[in-house]
Amino acid sequence: MEHYNAYTIDELARVVLPHELRCELGLNTGSQVSLKPVSTLVILQLMEDTPEPDSFVCPVDDLGRIELPCEVCQQLGWHEKDKLDMYNIDNLIILKKIVI
Repeated sequence: MEHYNAYTIDELARVVLPHELRCELGLNTGSQVSLKPVSTLVILQLMEDTPEPDSFVCPVDDLGRIELPCEVCQQLGWHEKDKLDMYNIDNLIILKKIVI
């Protein structure tokens, strides 16, 4: 399990995926990731097949960001400037809000 320090949600509900993580997982500009909210977490993985019915498809932009869907942010209570911890577990990216 690889841990990446806190990342902040910007005003457009985007979060940057660290460069080293993108390289590890082969994520490039335009790569599609499947985003699935689970309890208090978000699980991301590189899209290889048809996404599950309860997941979202998000492209990686040229700055390595993904946009979190509004409904996911609302469901999890995530807002602009919230800090997220990021983990890589078996090629799954786990996002978890840091609660202070």
